[in-house]
Amino acid sequence: MRRVSWRQGHRALQQLVDSPSRSFFVLASVWCAGIALAPFIVWTPPFWFFLFVLTGFGIGVMVSHRLLRFFVLTIFLFCAGWFWHGQSLLPVSVETVADRAGETISVEGVVDAQVDRRVGKQRTTIHNFRLANQESEGRLLVSFPLYPEVSFGDHLVFVCTIQKPKPFGGFAYDRYLESQGIQALCDDPKYLIIESSSDRGFRSFLFDLKDFLSDRLVKLWPAPHASFLEGLMFGGSSALPNSLRDDFSASGLAHILAASGFNVSLFTSVLLSWLLQTSLPRKRSLLCVSLFLIAYVVMAGATAAVVRAALMASLLLWGAWVRRRAFFPNMVIGALALMLLWNPLWLWADVGFQLSFVAMIALLVLAPRWKEYFAFIPDRFGIRTAFVSSLAATFLTAPILLWHFGSLSLIAPIANLFVLPFIPLLIACALIALAFGIFSIPLGMIFALPSWGFSQTILHVIVWFGSLPTLVLPLGLVKSSALILCGFWIFLMIRFWRRENI
Repeated sequence: MRRVSWRQGHRALQQLVDSPSRSFFVLASVWCAGIALAPFIVWTPPFWFFLFVLTGFGIGVMVSHRLLRFFVLTIFLFCAGWFWHGQSLLPVSVETVADRAGETISVEGVVDAQVDRRVGKQRTTIHNFRLANQESEGRLLVSFPLYPEVSFGDHLVFVCTIQKPKPFGGFAYDRYLESQGIQALCDDPKYLIIESSSDRGFRSFLFDLKDFLSDRLVKLWPAPHASFLEGLMFGGSSALPNSLRDDFSASGLAHILAASGFNVSLFTSVLLSWLLQTSLPRKRSLLCVSLFLIAYVVMAGATAAVVRAALMASLLLWGAWVRRRAFFPNMVIGALALMLLWNPLWLWADVGFQLSFVAMIALLVLAPRWKEYFAFIPDRFGIRTAFVSSLAATFLTAPILLWHFGSLSLIAPIANLFVLPFIPLLIACALIALAFGIFSIPLGMIFALPSWGFSQTILHVIVWFGSLPTLVLPLGLVKSSALILCGFWIFLMIRFWRRENI
């Protein structure tokens, strides 16, 4: 019996090695597993250890036995993922800006990110800076007064008190900023001196384009509709009133104001569903949505979050183009491996990445299979697609929301049903008005009337849903509830996966 069992196992491994698709899935998963387990491995390996592994890999690939080569490659990729995660962190021996926390000190540096202008203040990060004329590693997140305005590429000199970021409300804010390369904070700096940069570059052009479009939005629509439309198109809710932001969060619709994979993928899915119901051929519909994604990346400033969101949304288009169920797992794990190659800290520290990726899985794998169970909902204008996509994403992201924030909106699927089907139409009307408003503000205001009506109705619906109670668990039950939900999610996914024979 053991011999038969061993032969069956050997045959299964041989079939795995002989299949390029299955081999890729396993190898990409091993790379991701090395990154995922790296924070929990206490031992910090010396550099010679990885040289030893690399030497073993070089010897192993020359072996003629395919199964042995595959085994050596899995070990190498796991260690490579482990090593890559460690390389993304600054060594403990390196002095960073966080080591000067609590000191009031002179800071000199360059703005290296787009400036986020909020109500009463502007916020950005600086890099390549000096503290008291000494070079320091890391990035510093600075909140300035609203005036004078700072821009990308400006050289700044100011005095401020360095602060370390701290968790709040159960959210690991410090770890999130660390995943963005930010080690310290600075609020309300004094004696600010700004020296504008003459070498602006392409990124500066993109940021200026976004600022120009945001300024046109303010001139074409009254508040809070301009801030709402800016959040829909470019991401961000900082310009919205606090009460309205709370309503978005309570109704489970805050995702539409973020440059996330959830947001962009959901819009892409609904827009593609709407175009496929027209007379446009399938390939032309996919081409139109692809052009929309490219335009979105350019208008939103091509930041890391925007590009990441567009990459996740492009998986939906690629899946619609290929239409092979067996291809979906490779597509998902391949995208995860590439994004972790860019920044391995996203996996555990960036909540936006976690929500975006899990929601993308829901839209790509679950939503198309759940649509048949909701045939009673009309599919005109993407209504059924929006509802099923929201339901699948809400179901899969619930453990993450509970773990990080301790709250869960039970009305989110219904709120999304009422709001999301009209979002693509609202964006289309707003883009038309914005196009005319670039050349003539009075003409743009005329074309902005339909989008103003849609925005007014949607905001009223969001405020009403936001007034309904949400599920808020006691702090002691948050982690355990999240783990139970995650286990239940994995159990259902495995059963669903086997039944569908993906």
